[in-house]
Amino acid sequence: MNRVTDVIRGRFSGVTVGMRVRFSSMLDRHLPQRTKRLLFLASFSAQLKAPQEFNRDMLHKLNKMLDLSTDDAALKFPIHISRAIWRNRPFEMGVRFDTRTLQDQTDVRGLGMRIVSAMPKWLRYGDDCRMLGDVERLLRNWQQVGA
Repeated sequence: MNRVTDVIRGRFSGVTVGMRVRFSSMLDRHLPQRTKRLLFLASFSAQLKAPQEFNRDMLHKLNKMLDLSTDDAALKFPIHISRAIWRNRPFEMGVRFDTRTLQDQTDVRGLGMRIVSAMPKWLRYGDDCRMLGDVERLLRNWQQVGA
């Protein structure tokens, strides 16, 4: 593995915590807001469904629903590195996702708030309200993606 992948995945053999912090800080400062949004929403989608289960049609529906990129293929990378980005954060905090229980608006909002609070800080692309709205849209429409 190379050092960048090691840092993203949290492997610190030869990589100091300080380097990881500097790398996260660099991403936070230099990634455009739209790229952070794409990385956040696509990678979170892969927390709801295994990356290898995403097909071309699902990528298209997800992209169309959230307007993430001009090219559906751009979603593939964040989906495949989702585990490295999230390291099970939402689920360590007790976030559970079941489409049958997300009929209630309050459930969707509560779950969305927990996900936004668990997201990596370097992926924050706007205020909490904007990010929460995106997460709620994703959760409400997840079945349409092909889940």
